[in-house]
Amino acid sequence: MVMLNKIRYSFVFPQGLIAYRKDRLVKVFAYIFFFAIFMGTAPLINTITFTGIPRSTEDLIIENSVPLENSTCEIREATLVCDEVTHHQFLDAGRFTFSIDTRESIPVDDYRGFSQHVVMREERVTIIFMGNVVLTRPIAELDEAIHNLDMRDDATESRDFYQAMFTALNTEIREARPIWGSLLVVGNIVSGLILFNVFIILNTLLTRMRLPQIGFRDMYVMMAYAGTLLYIILIFESLLNFNFFIFLLLLFVAFRQMSRLAFELQKQIMQQPPPDA
Repeated sequence: MVMLNKIRYSFVFPQGLIAYRKDRLVKVFAYIFFFAIFMGTAPLINTITFTGIPRSTEDLIIENSVPLENSTCEIREATLVCDEVTHHQFLDAGRFTFSIDTRESIPVDDYRGFSQHVVMREERVTIIFMGNVVLTRPIAELDEAIHNLDMRDDATESRDFYQAMFTALNTEIREARPIWGSLLVVGNIVSGLILFNVFIILNTLLTRMRLPQIGFRDMYVMMAYAGTLLYIILIFESLLNFNFFIFLLLLFVAFRQMSRLAFELQKQIMQQPPPDA
């Protein structure tokens, strides 16, 4: 009931939040965390409903890929075979790259940076991140669509080649959903907590410049409650992706509630008699 009162006051009567300025910080953090949890809703829905890479993304990947031209390579019975030593990068998508590399050993220095490098060689697929091997799996454990695959230049220009790769990739992504889905949800919750606190602390500091008589702790508590509308706007923005101007308008309304609280605090301080009266 108390929490509902705080939510109601933050919407229609911010002045009422002054009564809660002495709340314990544990209560305040729990209040903020309650709303931060909902920041994980969008990635949770995306994880549950994921069926595969969108067709538009597939087309973009195909458009930016580099066909194999100077070697003859193919995957036979889940083993990569080339007619000569080959090192070829099919795709550089920024966050990840996809290559084949039949050199005797993988020179990890060739696979540095913050990209995830997917390297196929002989019987295994290896993922390298920042020069370190983070995962390696036999091709035989991947989707059957790539157990036998022609990688010659004329084949790699066809939709069938990429469709086989996308089929295998989508299978792996779906199987790993509990891992990457959990990371996305937790990441969004943590980023929500940080974002909420940035707004709270910023408003606390700005308001205390005008009202230094109020302690930082008390001001933080009141601004944490007054920011409820802001939390809800950010939650719905993550779900619905508002138009930029609508988002700015809603943010203005949310900050106006905080300003109403600051105005009421200023009015109460001005009405107090001077200390020597």
